[in-house]
Amino acid sequence: MNVIIPVAGKGTRMRPFTHTTPKSLLPVAGKPVIDHILEKVIPLKPKEIVFVTGHLKDTFEKYIKKRYPKLKCTFVEQKTQLGTADAIWAAKKALTSDVLIIFSDTIFDTDLSVIKKTKDDGIIWAKDVPDPERFGVCVTDKNNHLTKIVEKPVSFVSRLANIGVYYVKDHKALVEGIKYAYKTTPKTSEIYLTTAFARMIERGAKLKVLPVKGWYDTGTTEETLMTNRILLRKSGGEKPKTRVGVKIIAPVAIHPTAIITDSVIGPDVSIGPNVRIEKSAVKDAIIDDGSRIIASKLTHAIIGQHVEVLEVEGSLLLGDHSRIGKS
Repeated sequence: MNVIIPVAGKGTRMRPFTHTTPKSLLPVAGKPVIDHILEKVIPLKPKEIVFVTGHLKDTFEKYIKKRYPKLKCTFVEQKTQLGTADAIWAAKKALTSDVLIIFSDTIFDTDLSVIKKTKDDGIIWAKDVPDPERFGVCVTDKNNHLTKIVEKPVSFVSRLANIGVYYVKDHKALVEGIKYAYKTTPKTSEIYLTTAFARMIERGAKLKVLPVKGWYDTGTTEETLMTNRILLRKSGGEKPKTRVGVKIIAPVAIHPTAIITDSVIGPDVSIGPNVRIEKSAVKDAIIDDGSRIIASKLTHAIIGQHVEVLEVEGSLLLGDHSRIGKS
């Protein structure tokens, strides 16, 4: 089995952070989003993982090669982002065997090993949601096979939101479906993978829709903070080392290289490497690599890399190399 993970998007809804960092490398619950995904993928022992890159591609490649030096992977660039099917087609050399496709927008909780047992032509994972009108939703038959995917339905058809995780056993049918999507999509429109799936179904493919236990979005700053909160509470966070004069309110994830003095940290805080916090109170926040928080009180905040926050109180969203507060 091959794996394709598109990471080309610019992440415009996560600006200013994505001006300097690929969206999939932004931290949540103590590690980058892509690490949460690869923790699910690597145990499957795929033949190869293909990352479809684009925005800040060199930064992404450098991280993967350093963090996962033994990972068998390749990088292909999606030079013009024309839709989800176009992203997969950029990695068409991987479509020579069964393939697992994971879009890097979200973190999910499910057992992917089910792909080894399935007798269907593929699997689409979905999450039961209370507000299906916000999503593309999967409509199924009585056997839980996909009949169609409806984007942001105006009337109720299903509550099973398509989360962007797919396994396709019949790779030849997928290739034909993507070619069909290119052929039939107007030139002014994006080319969607769902069009390829619809073509596969039309020609008799059986795509099973399976539920996931959890689906955690990182598409916006608000959703990222919520996901940080949920994942820390699910895992219990980390047990940080005891620091004199520091009160820790769990759950938190604190990198061992962070230096904290005379402060209150937590709950729901992720602190990256080389962060320095002095005489401050921080809760419900993500603080990235190398930032410095001095005599401040932060809540509901995301602080990028190498940021200085001096004597500030409130909710902040600060991109890399920012400085705010007392001169």
